[in-house]
Amino acid sequence: MNIEAKETISNKIVEEDKHASTKRKRQDYVDAILNSSSTKNIVVAGPGTGKTHLFKKILDGKKNTLTLSFLNALVDDLSLELCGISDVKTLHGFARGVMKNAKKENIKIYHKLTQVIKDDAKILLHADIDFDDLFNNRDDNNAHIEFYRKRKDYYGHYGFSDIVFAAVKYFEENKNKIPTYNQVVV
Repeated sequence: MNIEAKETISNKIVEEDKHASTKRKRQDYVDAILNSSSTKNIVVAGPGTGKTHLFKKILDGKKNTLTLSFLNALVDDLSLELCGISDVKTLHGFARGVMKNAKKENIKIYHKLTQVIKDDAKILLHADIDFDDLFNNRDDNNAHIEFYRKRKDYYGHYGFSDIVFAAVKYFEENKNKIPTYNQVVV
């Protein structure tokens, strides 16, 4: 056997060892999460690190599960990967479903609605109002929320911030309507 062939075989063995080592390390992390006695776990992991693999392991054998993503692009991929294992939605899609069931009507979302209504407030109220901040920081008693509600109804759409706000308010007022899941992963 020549030197080049020996070097190629040696490199292949090193690569196989790296792969096996990486696979063992990943399994150790997965096992630590699966065997944790905590009911809530936070896993920080970047793109391509195996979160979907982990989700499959966490959800395995469980019924009535929910997977939430903050990215629309991931919902389709996760839906395929978790098909039959979990209901997969964005946070806004989940909130939209809550409000659709609550109001018994189709709910439309326009992602720039808070900006449109902010522009309306500049013209109609001569005020520069950050509606996203009002909703995200739960400034529930702010008088401008009523202005927003009327404009939202006028346009016939929700925005991203206010659909989540509306769902939270609905659940606070209707605690018996809060869905329960055997497992939620985000």
